[in-house]
Amino acid sequence: AGYQFCFYAGSYPALPENILASSDYRPLKDPVSYPLKLSGGYEIMLGIAMSNSGIDMQELILGAGIAFVLTILTTIAGWGIEGARRRGKELEDLSYRDHLTGLLNKRSYTEYLEELAKKKSPYGIIYMDVNDFKTVNDVYGHETGDILLSVVGKRLANSVKDKDRSFRIGGDEFTVIIAGDQQKSFYNDMIKRIRLNVARPIGIGKIQLNIYLSVGFARYPEDGKTSEEIIKKADDAMYYDKRLTKARRLQNG
Repeated sequence: AGYQFCFYAGSYPALPENILASSDYRPLKDPVSYPLKLSGGYEIMLGIAMSNSGIDMQELILGAGIAFVLTILTTIAGWGIEGARRRGKELEDLSYRDHLTGLLNKRSYTEYLEELAKKKSPYGIIYMDVNDFKTVNDVYGHETGDILLSVVGKRLANSVKDKDRSFRIGGDEFTVIIAGDQQKSFYNDMIKRIRLNVARPIGIGKIQLNIYLSVGFARYPEDGKTSEEIIKKADDAMYYDKRLTKARRLQNG
């Protein structure tokens, strides 16, 4: 009596390097194989073959038991591989996110602009920063400053549509990229909505802070032929708004 089983991962038929375990007795014929599907697209093939001289039940039970244990072990290994891939994907996603605000980060911002530039698709950039943020850090500490930035990020994310992308590109600087061709009135309305939602007082412990934003925008291709020109125009518009805001605050006392 005799039997043979072969245990491997991969596509059928098995390649030698994919065989995980096997048991060879006397030469056998008419093998029977059974595929076992795992998550993540993996497949295990279990093969058992009997000889012409009859069946030894003790050997068959032993072989089946070994095959069962190997099935369990390889299934767990498959889960481990799939889990590692999933964790790798999560880490990759995190590399495109700002850890403090949850918004997309500078890396994502740069790559998205490069993508739009290659397609020569129309888009617009809204640039903004938090006025007097350095004073908040100096007076109340960086922990308070981080809380303020986190609140600004959440409010900004809630102020834009899902198809528009909001980023924190460094320090207290934020930006929104709007894909598509939009009129100036669209951007003015969006900026009003952002100011209304973001520039509201916040309480941090016993501290009450007012949030003031400086905001500017520019559009491609109306305001420049390259992303660098669009960024500079939006940045210049933001600093012009900052000077106006400061002048108004001084005028109002």
